[in-house]
Amino acid sequence: PDWLTTKGNKIVDQEGNEVWLTGLNWFGFNTETSTFDGIWTANLTEAIKGIADRGFNVMRIPVTTQLMEGWMTDTAPKPNVNTYVNPQLEGMNSLALFDEAVRLCKENGIKIMLDVHCPRVDGSRHYYPLWYEGETDLEDYHKTLEWFAERYKEEDTIVAIDLQNEPHGKPY
Repeated sequence: PDWLTTKGNKIVDQEGNEVWLTGLNWFGFNTETSTFDGIWTANLTEAIKGIADRGFNVMRIPVTTQLMEGWMTDTAPKPNVNTYVNPQLEGMNSLALFDEAVRLCKENGIKIMLDVHCPRVDGSRHYYPLWYEGETDLEDYHKTLEWFAERYKEEDTIVAIDLQNEPHGKPY
């Protein structure tokens, strides 16, 4: 295992060595494509290896509460994938594709921070002030977070869940 923890104000590995996180954001699971943006032209395996080769070791992946509800209820949508470029992703739903990304990140030494980006799947809703609304209520939000945490609790590749994506709107 490759668990990270903190010591004072430092992030450290299991031996107590300081770890410097250098990250990037790869969006798309928060949109109608239900997968990483761009894998209709780039091979996922090669892309993640290329990310690691450039020195990045943490990836922020935006999702929606709605998508995680689909994952949780086994009604995950089919992702928009070019299987000519990504034959290994043939037949995968978006949860299976996410799991494949977790595997590839682990293989390449990249940690993952999940970002609950917005309540509903919609590429233009990045500025909604909360993580739930209307059809997706606060209880749905909590259930999906609990499900995700339970599903990945033994996975050392996932190191964080961003609960409060770029909050906008008026302070309460």
